[in-house]
Amino acid sequence: MKKEVKIKKITNEDLAIMMANSFSGVEARLNNKIDNVKEDLREVRTELKNTKEELKTKIDNVEEKLTTKIDATDRRIDDFAETKVTKTTFKELETRVTKIENKLEIA
Repeated sequence: MKKEVKIKKITNEDLAIMMANSFSGVEARLNNKIDNVKEDLREVRTELKNTKEELKTKIDNVEEKLTTKIDATDRRIDDFAETKVTKTTFKELETRVTKIENKLEIA
């Protein structure tokens, strides 16, 4: 049993219609993919924006903590400078205490 193959003649117009149909299918698939890529890019943009805001908040927090620590250190240094005894004053007091101890025979 042989199958009969029917040969159909295709006109240029039929060929153009078939090509147009195949291109419209490709166009629809490309548009769908492009829409998907656009949506993915929107999501990435949103994530980047959120990440940027989170980083800004973290940087602000670090900056605030550093400022607080620097201020505290400055206050400690200022307090130290205000209560610091000069070497000359210390030597004078040491000499006086030594003399008093010698007179009282404590040392």
